[in-house]
Amino acid sequence: MNLVQTQLLREVATEVRSHGGPAPFKAHALKHLELRTVLKESHCSPVFDLVFNTLSPEHANLFATVGKDQATVYDDEHMGDHLSTVVHYVNNPDEHHKGGDLTCCGWVQAEGVNSHELGDAWLAVSGPEGAIQVISVVEAQVTQLLTGHTCEVVELRGCLGVPGLLASLAVDGGLRLWDAATGSCVAELTTDAVSAELHPDGSCLYTGHRGGRICRWALDLVRPSPSASASPSEQPRLELRGAPPTPEPLAIPGDPFSGAASSSSFASAVDCIRCMPAGRMVAKCSDGRMAIWDAAAGQPVASLRVPGTHPAAVARGEGARCRISVTRDGSTVSVGNYSGDLYVYDAVAGTRVAHHAPYKVGGPARAVALSEDGRHLLAIRGNGYILRYEYIRKPPKSRRRRRKGAEAGGEGGVAAAGEEGDDDGSESESGSEEDSDSEDEGSSRETSAEPDGEGAAAGKRARAEDGAAGEGSAEAGEGAEGAERRVRVRAEDGQEGPAALG
Repeated sequence: MNLVQTQLLREVATEVRSHGGPAPFKAHALKHLELRTVLKESHCSPVFDLVFNTLSPEHANLFATVGKDQATVYDDEHMGDHLSTVVHYVNNPDEHHKGGDLTCCGWVQAEGVNSHELGDAWLAVSGPEGAIQVISVVEAQVTQLLTGHTCEVVELRGCLGVPGLLASLAVDGGLRLWDAATGSCVAELTTDAVSAELHPDGSCLYTGHRGGRICRWALDLVRPSPSASASPSEQPRLELRGAPPTPEPLAIPGDPFSGAASSSSFASAVDCIRCMPAGRMVAKCSDGRMAIWDAAAGQPVASLRVPGTHPAAVARGEGARCRISVTRDGSTVSVGNYSGDLYVYDAVAGTRVAHHAPYKVGGPARAVALSEDGRHLLAIRGNGYILRYEYIRKPPKSRRRRRKGAEAGGEGGVAAAGEEGDDDGSESESGSEEDSDSEDEGSSRETSAEPDGEGAAAGKRARAEDGAAGEGSAEAGEGAEGAERRVRVRAEDGQEGPAALG
């Protein structure tokens, strides 16, 4: 961590405390997001997925995108608040696989199963080829190639509580569980699912189907302890104990996905499922219906509809898949629509807390993700565009007053006067009003800064005049004594004092 990053975290922590904690600060930040960063990836093709690393708090600043034949890992907090590229991977063909386009990605928990002393972050990517590649962020290269699917992979999901576990879903419904640490396939299942999600503790797997159905698959996974004879580099494989899992229909409280479309229609397909802390879940249908419920208590939390979705078009198979994302603490749900609108919902109250309409860059918002602290909202639109909406943090009051004084006076003395005012803690009533969060505060601050600058300049002139008067009195005293000495010298030479002085 560099000094700029350390200073930023310190200032953000101070602002979080001033708002009463992370939750109130996030609510405040979501109301003050502005589009400030637009990045276009070099492939100039649609970006299909954008995912923050929510599996590891140490790597929460990383997010990944896939588009065309490229996968990119970004640092969302580089040198403070800048956006930078960490890893750029091009899926070129080689002797092991055909290469080609990439359409989905997912983070894999690498804690405890990687060989790097300071840890690593793993990203799994795949596409129409069906081969899954696991990229090490530290090594900036593919470390595992997982083959077995015979068609396009549409979903990749890691697990917070089981390092190395990866679930992959193909377009034909083929579902596989992998151990990304060893490259082995743990289980192969056949379904008609269109989406999948792993429970954070690895105890079960959820799949979404047409007709608004969600199924639960119980899992009993174990990683044996390494034997004494095994080499240090040999990693025990993840194993599935007992009989292969079977799907069990999941009863959703309130039955929010029934009655809107036929069971065979793609409009009624549950195209995205996400697990949240405290036993809560969120799922979305292709037609925009979205539900949040408490699976542990069996109680519904919210039943919503994402605006701007057109069931008729979705039923014909038109339109892009718009994925939902949740923050690691489960407080917010972010989603986009086919028109490019971005929405953020409070996952506890079930209310909308932010909406951003498309601006200049059109096209569907295939993925939307919110940073853990709520200061950045990222979305993908158009051909290769990544948009970052940012919380504009106001500088400290002391720094603003110093800058105002420097601009008003144009000299260092005025800025110094501002610093003195900050040190003694004094502040005028108008100054407290000027430091509000209004957008127009800059002009009012500049106007009110002029009298302060004049007062400081007047004080400076008064001090200069007092100093000049003191110096003049001293010079006058020294001049009288010198005149007396000159009179005595000339009197000794035979000259009269008055004549000599005249």
